[in-house]
Amino acid sequence: MRIHSLSITRTSENVEKISAGLDETEIYFEVTGAPDRLRESYDPFVLAAFPYAMVKGGEMEVDGDAPVSRPLVENLHRAIEMYLQWWPYLADLRICPTRVEDHPPKGSGHVGCFFSGGVDSLYSYERNAAEITHLILCLGLDMGFDEMERWNRTVEFVSDVADARGKGLVLVKTNAKAPLRMPGRADGHGARLSSTAMAAGFGTLIIPASNSLDQLAPWGSHPMLDPLFSNGVTEVIHDSPIPRSAKTKALVEGGVDLDALRVCNVRSLYNCGECEKCLRTRFVMTLLGVESQSLKAIRDPKLLRQLKLHSANAYRFWMDNLLFAGRMGRHDFVREIGRITRSWRVREALRQLDDDLTGGRVFRLKRKFTSRE
Repeated sequence: MRIHSLSITRTSENVEKISAGLDETEIYFEVTGAPDRLRESYDPFVLAAFPYAMVKGGEMEVDGDAPVSRPLVENLHRAIEMYLQWWPYLADLRICPTRVEDHPPKGSGHVGCFFSGGVDSLYSYERNAAEITHLILCLGLDMGFDEMERWNRTVEFVSDVADARGKGLVLVKTNAKAPLRMPGRADGHGARLSSTAMAAGFGTLIIPASNSLDQLAPWGSHPMLDPLFSNGVTEVIHDSPIPRSAKTKALVEGGVDLDALRVCNVRSLYNCGECEKCLRTRFVMTLLGVESQSLKAIRDPKLLRQLKLHSANAYRFWMDNLLFAGRMGRHDFVREIGRITRSWRVREALRQLDDDLTGGRVFRLKRKFTSRE
């Protein structure tokens, strides 16, 4: 892979766009409300692209007058070692910049926290509110460019949160996700997320943790991995790897406005209330005796029978919910969640058997015919 042709343009008083070529594709980050002028560096592009470049491996050439920081190069070579252990089908990668910045300038005193309005980001905000100076919201990652109505509503909500609490708001739009999507189970989530705000020169970036320490598995955002996305200018922090049920409980006990929660991955305006993530959050809120306008209490545990888990991450979240239901003495919910998690384990065992015996052909055929229905 070759990274080249760095460019920074200022489209209005508080909007700047930094772009670069990744082979024949242009990748950009458009930043609104950055606390400082964007920094002329290839760091964001090297960071966003390195997981995808490991699909073929070899060398990542970085051509041009703008530098790459030596701390980032050294950190990413350690991150590459982790990726190779987690996903052995990837290939080793060497990052070869034309110009290396040995001692990049320290970032500003500004502290940014990625903030989507979900359980993880609300918890990280509340925990670090005194230090955080800016909330960061990204378009092009968990929300696509075809979801502008949902994006505008989320921006309005996060703007209200930032204004009410005296924080700045940084909006980032990027096209980096689609061309850098990785095959199989390998993931570049943390690298892409960190790259979106790295050019802004924050002294610290806070990534709210998704998984608790007892649920850790190979994934693109991890307490051992995210700090390796620091570049000597910006320190990246993986914040609060504790159970999601514990975070929700802390938010409820802290009196946080639950109408502000935005947890849905379905393309609805806010929360659909029926998808796995909505049900996951509604469940904990139900056991805590609270609800919101879009996340109502689950009156009948049998409602969960509609749920089918499709990822190991979702399975781990529902195992947390299973333990939480047991601690709360809700054995009616324990029975239903037990069915859901057992079903996942059976399907995962069959998928592994299919991988071993047929190279995954049976499940690929199943997905093909299911998608035609």
